[in-house]
Amino acid sequence: MHSVMKQLLAVCMFAAAGFSARAQKAEYKWNELPVRGLLMSAPAKQDVGVFCDFVRNALPKEGVNTLAIRIEYGYQYKSHPEVAEKNALSESDVKQIVKAAKEAKIRLIPTMNLMAHQSEGSDMGPLLKAYPHFDESPDYGPPVPWKSGGMFDFYSKSICPRQPDLLKVFFPMMDELVEAFEADALHVGLDEVWVIGYEKCPRCGGGDKSEIFAEYVNKLHAHLEQKGVQMWMWSDRLIDGKTTGLLAWQASMNDTHRAIDRISKDIIITDWKYESAPLPRDTLR
Repeated sequence: MHSVMKQLLAVCMFAAAGFSARAQKAEYKWNELPVRGLLMSAPAKQDVGVFCDFVRNALPKEGVNTLAIRIEYGYQYKSHPEVAEKNALSESDVKQIVKAAKEAKIRLIPTMNLMAHQSEGSDMGPLLKAYPHFDESPDYGPPVPWKSGGMFDFYSKSICPRQPDLLKVFFPMMDELVEAFEADALHVGLDEVWVIGYEKCPRCGGGDKSEIFAEYVNKLHAHLEQKGVQMWMWSDRLIDGKTTGLLAWQASMNDTHRAIDRISKDIIITDWKYESAPLPRDTLR
């Protein structure tokens, strides 16, 4: 299931680390959780006003205090305008959202996807259209996941995390989003990475996939930490799909899960599930 459908089907509640022992034993109510978060796609330019009204008026009534906005390439990046989508938000548009969030006392966290989801079905995303040499698997695709074969390997395109020019593009974009949203955290995505350590990649082929993933995560974290910005990411690539029975959609079946022992411990890990909770393996047989 592609990223758009995931957003339509899942309202993502973010679990914050560092609860006290006393708090962990409590039965939480929604309005008592320290992080009461919602993930939303960024609005179209013509809908910014309606979006701001929603932030001001609806979210506080529901107890939301954290709003992650999935911006991706929907912003008019000054550092890399070549990757901005049509109808992308301007800095002025974003400042309207920032103002609304401040009035509602809601923390804003811009969200990008800095590895997978660089294509949707057979359509290449803006990054790989502008920089096709960033593709981890240029000889395969564009991927069409609903056709037979290769679904869990090539559900969507991924960038090569060891491509030497990649972070020269991503770092300025990350910095721009943080500045525009006046944010103290950035969600870097990293979910559903099925294309990693591709055997034909001259940099990654044959490598330890958990090491490749952890190395990249730590580079993103080090950059944000240097800027005093907290890093958030999705959890699924750090979960063993075989042991948990969650398999390849909600967890990792390509051996990236061991990266959990290799990445910085102050990254905020945000969990998502299509179901309410994982089932024991025996119930899946």
